[in-house]
Amino acid sequence: MKEMLNIQNLNFSYEDFSLKNINLKLYENKIYAVLGRNGCGKSTLLNCIDNIEMADRAKYIAYVPQHNTSNELSVYDTVMLGRKPYMTFSPSMRDHEIVSKTMKQFNLSRITLKSTNELSGGEFQKVCIARSFAQNTPVLLMDEPTNNLDVLNQHEIFNIIKISNKTVLCVIHDINLAIKYADEFIFMKDGEIVKQGDKKIITKKLLKEIYGLESHIFEEDGEKFIIV
Repeated sequence: MKEMLNIQNLNFSYEDFSLKNINLKLYENKIYAVLGRNGCGKSTLLNCIDNIEMADRAKYIAYVPQHNTSNELSVYDTVMLGRKPYMTFSPSMRDHEIVSKTMKQFNLSRITLKSTNELSGGEFQKVCIARSFAQNTPVLLMDEPTNNLDVLNQHEIFNIIKISNKTVLCVIHDINLAIKYADEFIFMKDGEIVKQGDKKIITKKLLKEIYGLESHIFEEDGEKFIIV
């Protein structure tokens, strides 16, 4: 399996918080869910990875941050921003083709000409994710991508991610949504990775350690789900 990203001995500090000795290997075509309580370092980890210095980084890693700001740009032009790393002066025919295809993929064609500041929170979130897909990178970092999305749109987005053949590192709070779509799970606490692996690592003991909550783990038709 091809290695897509290799983070070794990452340490980062600001104010009174530190990421400590982060070691992480990501492989092609896998979805990695980053889980843990607020303030444990999940977003900081993604920010650090997004700032890695490498040639043509914007053609290799796309990033959907937790907070995005709308403006007067149209939905089409906002998604087109994902093509910026490939442009010289103006969008090429190839850029327009990719943006049009991405708009259809995310069911955004009906709001092509709307300004992003006219959109609902959920619509704007989908536009931001579509922009990252238009960037056409093999690695995608996503910080709570299902924010502001209803249940149907959450599953629609993750189904698109699942078939994208990208390596995805995704911060997510809904552990059951993570279990349904992720291939591996990275549990963090106090700036450190406590445990990484597939569904087998998810136990009542681990959830108690990470979240401080008692939980019940059920399996039905080969699917695991959590009730707390």
